Amino acid sequence: MAAKTPDTTIITLREITRANYSACLGLRVAPEQEPFVATNAVSLAEAKYEPEMVPLGIYAGERMVGFAMYGYNEADGAHWIHRLMVDVAYQHHGYGRAALRLVLARLRALPECARIAISWNPDNAVAERLYLSEGFTKTGEVLWQELVGRMRVRA
Repeated sequence: MAAKTPDTTIITLREITRANYSACLGLRVAPEQEPFVATNAVSLAEAKYEPEMVPLGIYAGERMVGFAMYGYNEADGAHWIHRLMVDVAYQHHGYGRAALRLVLARLRALPECARIAISWNPDNAVAERLYLSEGFTKTGEVLWQELVGRMRVRA
């Protein structure tokens, strides 16, 4: 599955493997964004020990430009998008939106996926605008000191 950005760059999601994990670890957000997202090293460690997590590289053509991770939360019955980041050098090109749409399409394709959830730091207005514009609804919940958005996929 692929998505196009406004400038027609093809965006894909690819498994994190031995061949590309170093590129993933090298991705960085802008310094002012660091409080909003865990490092990719932390995320990859979580994925190693939490098998329900699915870590993915976000690719623009053949270049890894970001990272996403999702997983199922048995406690609330929702599939959570735990991470979505684009390297500072590749921001403002539509890669984040395209990647979010690809993750949502993957989750919607899962027969058992009835609800999708995401959370964001209350100070991250850019993330909030993106998530709400793609169909998430603020719930009023606060988890991990973050605001929660949810969407229903099927009844």
